[in-house]
Amino acid sequence: MALPPVDGWLIDFRTARVIFQSGSNERIDHCVGLCAQGKLRLVDCEEKLFRDEALLRAPFIDHQDCVLVPDDDVYEKCNIVTQHPFRQELLVGNEAAIYLTAAALAKNLGVISNTNSTAFKTVRDLCGAYGVPVFSVTEYFGAL
Repeated sequence: MALPPVDGWLIDFRTARVIFQSGSNERIDHCVGLCAQGKLRLVDCEEKLFRDEALLRAPFIDHQDCVLVPDDDVYEKCNIVTQHPFRQELLVGNEAAIYLTAAALAKNLGVISNTNSTAFKTVRDLCGAYGVPVFSVTEYFGAL
């Protein structure tokens, strides 16, 4: 499966941490390179998580500013996403799923996320509902 033609990628905190803790220099270098090109971003509501994680702070915050700060278009899409019935089935406090989906819709981005659950809806479910490409780490790197 090939990667879809998107303008870049968003990654959630847990997924980025999995990649950087894996020790795979190839995957880490790929992410650092995409971030340097402005093609790999994180949503601002997860910035503190990235900042507090030593492995992620340097490549995503200190050396590059990979934070996607929401603009009016992202906020407009947030309003739409929060109206979706899946919103009620998200884990309480999972604003990142909403922002990731909304930002991806607004900016023509794909999402890299390993988050999966049978108990509640995740960013994968929200993205799928809006046709946003969403890949796990294995799927993403397998498609390169």
